[in-house]
Amino acid sequence: RIADALKINESLQNLNLGFNFIKDEGASRIADALKINKSLQELNLDTNWIRGTGAVAIGNALQVNRTLQMLCLENNRIDSEGGIAVGEALQQNNTLTSLDLANNDIGDDGALAVGKSLETNGSLTDLHLDKNNIQDTGAGAI
Repeated sequence: RIADALKINESLQNLNLGFNFIKDEGASRIADALKINKSLQELNLDTNWIRGTGAVAIGNALQVNRTLQMLCLENNRIDSEGGIAVGEALQQNNTLTSLDLANNDIGDDGALAVGKSLETNGSLTDLHLDKNNIQDTGAGAI
């Protein structure tokens, strides 16, 4: 119901759904709403058991969303596939200023995608990637 409401809501600016169990299905529904929503500026989805599929859906939404400024995906189970999708979305997105992917498992592949996006993304000013199993290769890309 929250995702459906976001599709038509025109006033909500901050949504905190942290510490729930929305998992990939819920994240995908929220992502569908983000493709349409024109008011939400801050979204907290930390600690929700979101994995690669949910993160890919969110990445796809970030490619078209032009209002979200802060996204927290901290402490989920996002793997390299999800990290790559979010990283690649940053090449298209120019409104997100803060992204928290801390305490996931994006690894070097996800870090490489995020690093590549930083070459062209001019809006991101706050990025958290701690506790992501990033090694030398990924750190070098950032």
